[in-house]
Amino acid sequence: FHSAWVVMNDAVWLPDGERLAFRGDLLEVDKQELWVVAADGTGLTRVNDEIRVDDADVSLWALSPDGSRFLYVVRYASYNSNLFLASADGASVRQLTFHHLGDHFACCPLWSPDGRRYAFEAHTFGVSLNVGGLERQDTWEVGGDSRGLVWGAPGLHAAR
Repeated sequence: FHSAWVVMNDAVWLPDGERLAFRGDLLEVDKQELWVVAADGTGLTRVNDEIRVDDADVSLWALSPDGSRFLYVVRYASYNSNLFLASADGASVRQLTFHHLGDHFACCPLWSPDGRRYAFEAHTFGVSLNVGGLERQDTWEVGGDSRGLVWGAPGLHAAR
């Protein structure tokens, strides 16, 4: 691993069993970012785009069931946050939400069991549950207040 690690958080094995994904903080960067590394410590790859904004970090993330994609939340010092979709190799990153005010933020990314859809909470003067799909370029609101998200038959539910 990199010699300047300060913190490694939320580490999980990718389904191939050969790579590890984690949220980490490099000493010289001092930002929590999303990384993938081989089990032997080689091939360290930043998954998220380089965060160039001061006081911004990857705060929450979810790995797709097949290990090929990540949903992650970048939290800014202004208390807003946005949701991003990235390939596990870091080659493709797409911003999914565009919150700019301090009381607008994305939270709690979650993949469906088949990896074709995702869900997240959007907090914009209240809480709404939003769902997106890899076949669609947009997301849509599906409900009101949620207390955490779970997938089950026949679909997405807010855990109570």
